[in-house]
Amino acid sequence: MKILFQNHSSLLIECNGKYLLTDPWLDQPAFGSWLPSFPPYIHPSYLAALGKNLIILISHGHDDHFDDKLLKNIFDKETKFVTANFKAPSVLNRVKKLGFNNIESVGVDGKLIDGFNISSYIVEDQSHDDAAYLIHNNNGAIIHANDNWQEFTDENETLIKNKISKFPKSDVLLFSQTNSASGFPLAYQNFSDTEKKEIHKKKVIKMISGGLNNAKKLGLNRMFSYAGFATPYVKNEKYHEEVFFPTAKFISKLLDEQKINSMPIIEEFYPGDYVTLPGGIVTKAFVNGYSDASIRDKTSQFYESYGKINDCITFKKSDSFKSISLEWIEDFLDEFNKFTINRFQGPDKHYTELIGKTFRLTIKKNDNTQLTRTIKFGDGLVDEQKPVNKECIVDDYLFNEILLGKGLFEDLITGYNAKWKRHPKSVYNRDIIMMIVMFSYVYKNRLAKNYIEKYIK
Repeated sequence: MKILFQNHSSLLIECNGKYLLTDPWLDQPAFGSWLPSFPPYIHPSYLAALGKNLIILISHGHDDHFDDKLLKNIFDKETKFVTANFKAPSVLNRVKKLGFNNIESVGVDGKLIDGFNISSYIVEDQSHDDAAYLIHNNNGAIIHANDNWQEFTDENETLIKNKISKFPKSDVLLFSQTNSASGFPLAYQNFSDTEKKEIHKKKVIKMISGGLNNAKKLGLNRMFSYAGFATPYVKNEKYHEEVFFPTAKFISKLLDEQKINSMPIIEEFYPGDYVTLPGGIVTKAFVNGYSDASIRDKTSQFYESYGKINDCITFKKSDSFKSISLEWIEDFLDEFNKFTINRFQGPDKHYTELIGKTFRLTIKKNDNTQLTRTIKFGDGLVDEQKPVNKECIVDDYLFNEILLGKGLFEDLITGYNAKWKRHPKSVYNRDIIMMIVMFSYVYKNRLAKNYIEKYIK
């Protein structure tokens, strides 16, 4: 079994002439601004040409793991897909909407699919819509953790340990996220540049440590860095220069600076490199020898010269942009509040402090005026002047894209496409962010069309 690093969180796994591709991402902007820092090593056309010999695993529905434009246009409709047995059918529905119906859902027990035994592990306190995956056969095992850098729960640790217990350490490969995937702290206005740099560094170290601790728990002596090779391109901002590029060299240097013992080690692994199981030997790519700075710089130059950056949401202005209706903004916030109450009363009861928190939307208009509306979760719209728990400050033409369902509400935070504040500064309020993430898809996929009919004549 060979495991090749494509880019970001995309692995290409081959055994006995069958190929498993995880989380394909070519150049569709994710969250309105992200483009992959590494282009795919093998062009997707070669993979699409594999036909029935290819399986595609989609870990979850974020666009940096699920390039639906790519999948829809060149892959055979008979292609087999695999994803977790999430309670919500959003990933399944999205795959089916692209015209694919050969879909397998897997849980902790796993299924044998074309020679690969695949199981998934969901931690609902972290996310209802994401999962880590174990892929194994007689040659060895791969843990495709994608964005699940947090330490395994005791239950999942036991389940995974039992399934990998027959393999030597060298034949179990853990791939884990090693970079920040949100606009905090770089997009927050109530932190200085010095504070942002320090917070960002600590945040990334925490994520790296989560993966390393999982490797230790499983008795492994190495970990592979991935799922953090994405760069946000936002007009008039320098986020593309500020976000880390988490290669093994960078991580080792970062841990050394912080006097953190990097055991297990981070394996040096670039796109085109592959590891063979059994044995766990890494073979370097045919093309190598470039520096981290040069590959990142040349990738940006490529995107700019081929117009890919202009596809990012802040670089294009919608032809359908009109002055935003205050009533539409209030309806949007009202729907957000109702959604939050339903989640709090149902599957997200663990967010015990959510009700009573405040969220403000501040929309900047071209004439230098602004619209501001605030909700208190549980009560709805309120007239609140003092600082709120979370505030989103966004240009009117960008929020117009959200209202029209052309972008996700989440794009404003995860994609760095708006400015943010929080109060108090020291409190994350993860519950509000998680509600924004979940409501994003409900509004775009279900609610937007109703309000377009109501407000656009």
